[in-house]
Amino acid sequence: FKFTHDQIQQAAYSLIPAIERDDFHLGIGRKLLEVFSLGKTKAMQNNIFLVADQLLRGVNLIEDQEEKNKVAEVCLKAGQQASKASDVLLASTYLDLGISLMNRRSWRDQYFLMLALYNTASEVAYCRGNWKKLEKITGEVIVNSPSLNDKIVAYSTRIYSYGPQHKLPDAIKTGCDVLQSLNEPI
Repeated sequence: FKFTHDQIQQAAYSLIPAIERDDFHLGIGRKLLEVFSLGKTKAMQNNIFLVADQLLRGVNLIEDQEEKNKVAEVCLKAGQQASKASDVLLASTYLDLGISLMNRRSWRDQYFLMLALYNTASEVAYCRGNWKKLEKITGEVIVNSPSLNDKIVAYSTRIYSYGPQHKLPDAIKTGCDVLQSLNEPI
C-alpha cells in the first residue's frame, strides 16, 4: 500500500495514538524481518535500512534477549552496508544500537556476533576519527577474545589509529607486543 501524498500519509499516521507508535513500528519491523528472512537474502540486503529503522523505533519494547540478538544482527548488517556506502555516521548509529542490545554474557553466548559488531564499530570509529571510542571498543575485543587471531583486527585498527594521532611510539609498542604474543623475534 502506498500513499499518493505525504500529507495523507501524515494524517493517517497521526491517527495512531502516540503511545502506540513504538509498538506499531516494532510490529512492522518484526513482520518485515520475517518476510525478508525467508531465504531471500537479496531482498533483506536491499531493505536492511527499512527493517532496521522499523525495529529500532520500537526497540525499547523488546525484553527477550534472543529477539535483541536478532535485532543486533540486523543492526550489524545495516551498519556494514552504511559503512560500505561511506555513511560512517549512520553506520556508527546502527552499530552502537546493536552493541547496546547485547549484555555481558553475549561475549560468551553470541561471540561471533559480538566480535563482528565490535570490529566493525572500531573500523567506523577509525573513519570518524573517534580515537577514545576506538580505544574502548578495541579494548573490549582484546579483553574478551580468547585467541590472538580474533584480536588481530582490533590490534590492527588500534595500530593504524596511532598514525593520525601522531603516536608512533604507541604503534611500535603495540606492534611489538603482538609480535611477541606470536613468539616472533623482534
